[in-house]
Amino acid sequence: MSKSLIETIDNNPIAVGAFEYLWKQGLIYPGAIIPGEAVEKALGMAYEDSWAFLGKYMALQVKLKSEGYFINQKKLTPPSFRIAKTEDMAEIGTKRIMEAVSHNYETAYIMAAHDVSKLSDEQQKKHRKVQQKAAQSAIMQQKVLLDVSFF
Repeated sequence: MSKSLIETIDNNPIAVGAFEYLWKQGLIYPGAIIPGEAVEKALGMAYEDSWAFLGKYMALQVKLKSEGYFINQKKLTPPSFRIAKTEDMAEIGTKRIMEAVSHNYETAYIMAAHDVSKLSDEQQKKHRKVQQKAAQSAIMQQKVLLDVSFF
């Protein structure tokens, strides 16, 4: 994402207002579980399975992430969510990094194994290029993770 897009998302008035409301209520801190009722009040609408609510909810999530919080809804009823404890952030970050490496390897292997013989030459080149990028990304990520001299 470009910096201007991140700034635009981070400064979304709905997200900023909802964040400030939850902050003033004392609900935003590491380890907090934000109840759905508080989220609904902060966003100014009742939870429903609609794009209108989802858009506002996702904007709030982006704002929370931009403020340095990992969040999830594991074992919670939407729209409730949990803010990760500070002492859990390194573990969560490591897990996310390892998942990214795994996804790149998986992409490379799947694309390498797929039969592209019926594609045009141009489409085959495109397919190989993406497969190579995924493999190279995974190898580079793994090298950086294993080589402490990078840090």
